[in-house]
Amino acid sequence: LAVNWSPVIDLNGSSVSDSNNDGTPDRDYHLNYLENSGAIAIVASDAFILDQDGNLKTVTVTLTNPLNGAAESLFVDASDSYLGSLGIAAVVSDDGHTITFSGNRDGTAFQVALRAVKYLNTSENPATQAREITVNSVDQADHTGLSATTYITPVRINDAPTSTDATVTLDEDTVHTFQVSDF
Repeated sequence: LAVNWSPVIDLNGSSVSDSNNDGTPDRDYHLNYLENSGAIAIVASDAFILDQDGNLKTVTVTLTNPLNGAAESLFVDASDSYLGSLGIAAVVSDDGHTITFSGNRDGTAFQVALRAVKYLNTSENPATQAREITVNSVDQADHTGLSATTYITPVRINDAPTSTDATVTLDEDTVHTFQVSDF
């Protein structure tokens, strides 16, 4: 009896949580993103990919619901030469919503690349619904792995008001009612 082993992705790493109370630890990852903050990692620092019977072919990371469109992106915070030294190549889609890593390496090399993926949202008024970033894998035997999802919930900041100086010139002893356009 042949057993086909498929890759398993755990974005949560060693953190043990059971958010849906089904008795199975989560492999998904949940975090908040504070408006105006810099890019954040989409996985735990000890996230891992395991394939018991060999090397991986691809790992694909996809922002499935970019509610703020072009203001949201994924990127790899590692140089091409560093990834190349791991035997991994990275291709980022033109819209920045998908990253595909490819190579013929074990899960350890791919998990280093995965840990370098970051999320950035430059919107000054981000939609607050959770973003879903799915991670899928395929091994060298073309077995599709168990995917996992990162859920990122943007948190808005009440930005300080901004204005520019304006000058209003009036004749002496004249009544003036200020309008919004005066400021």
